[in-house]
Amino acid sequence: MIKNAGISGALAPRENPEQMPTMFVAVESIEDHISKAQQLGAKVVKTKQEIDAGYYAVIEDPQKNTFGIWQGK
Repeated sequence: MIKNAGISGALAPRENPEQMPTMFVAVESIEDHISKAQQLGAKVVKTKQEIDAGYYAVIEDPQKNTFGIWQGK
């Protein structure tokens, strides 16, 4: 995790050579946002994962764009 000038982020190694960067949006409840995204036609690429600083998930929208959601602890 990186915190600088009010902007938070993280760096992680790619899981495969074709992987593109993933932008994350902070949310109050990952479960609520996963449910709403699925209702709107999105697909969960990576289910809720826990790390030391919080939780994250990766979602693919109906146009095949992926993005992450983040919930701090």
